[in-house]
Amino acid sequence: MARMARASDPYTPEEIDTCLEALIAHAGNATAACEYLELTGNRTPHFGTLHRWANTSHFERYEQLREQFAPQREGQLANHYLDASIVAAEASMLAVAQAKQRLEDGVDPDPARTAANLASMAQRLTDKRLALQGRPQRILETRNETEILRSLLAKGVLKMPDLPDLPDEPKQIEATGEEA
Repeated sequence: MARMARASDPYTPEEIDTCLEALIAHAGNATAACEYLELTGNRTPHFGTLHRWANTSHFERYEQLREQFAPQREGQLANHYLDASIVAAEASMLAVAQAKQRLEDGVDPDPARTAANLASMAQRLTDKRLALQGRPQRILETRNETEILRSLLAKGVLKMPDLPDLPDEPKQIEATGEEA
């Protein structure tokens, strides 16, 4: 069974690391970390002592351990975000179904607003889906008019037999101040 530490019974470096790792695993919540340590049969300091270790006497070691476990914690965080997104998407689906039902039943107080909100939501969700799939969300044209016309002529889309050749570069007009 776990026991409370006494001042006369110092912690070993391994015990301190175990306690600091528990604190990291519980996102800095010293009370939860101490409860975990006690439940798992580890030597358990007072939560105030654990908090003090992380912020003063063993601060450097705590930061080293946080850095060491950062990739695992970031993975957990990403998974939590994904879980929250799934729950939020499910709630959104329920809200859409309820809005649709109100529209069908003719009891929606503002059908135009509901329709606009649903259309906006559909567009945002479509954009997010395309982004997740790595597909373009918009198409942007960067060619100028001359390049577009040349391309259409080359593809045979435009046929203008009397169209003069388009210049590669616009002609430069030379004039002096007296001619103008």
